[in-house]
Amino acid sequence: MHLLVHLLAAAGGSTIVAPPDPSGMPGSAQILSLVSGLRWFCLVASVATVGAGALAWAAASHTNNPYQSSRGKLAVVVGALGALAVGAAPALISWFFNLGSQVSG
Repeated sequence: MHLLVHLLAAAGGSTIVAPPDPSGMPGSAQILSLVSGLRWFCLVASVATVGAGALAWAAASHTNNPYQSSRGKLAVVVGALGALAVGAAPALISWFFNLGSQVSG
């Protein structure tokens, strides 16, 4: 690959640069809308998981059931991490894309 870049540069050619452009694909607005809806659904599921986990944790603690209490704690943590993942996903993907764009042949 490195040789190909040097051959293109020597021949007066340039390397390929293709920045992402959502307007270049038909249906991209619908895809972005679908992704936004999916993110909303995941956030609602995360809130429901945190709520159900907190309820189970409280009920199990009140009845002195350590197994169910730990399962409730786990559900709260998983729901919170799910919301964190949904919120951080665009920034992480953008960061990885920018990191990958810095790679040169």
